[in-house]
Amino acid sequence: MPGRIPIWLPKLVEAKRRHLSQAKFERFYASVSAEHAKLNVMLGLYSMARPTGDLAA
Repeated sequence: MPGRIPIWLPKLVEAKRRHLSQAKFERFYASVSAEHAKLNVMLGLYSMARPTGDLAA
């Protein structure tokens, strides 16, 4: 369309699965000091941190 500037988007790469051991998660969680950040961490954990890249297609 005339007058529209094209937007470049990078190609989607396959997400890598990364796992933390229980001990590493506990150490990470203990380092989070802000209560709102702790809530965000727990929401990610309990939602299994589902990637949203599949929904964009």
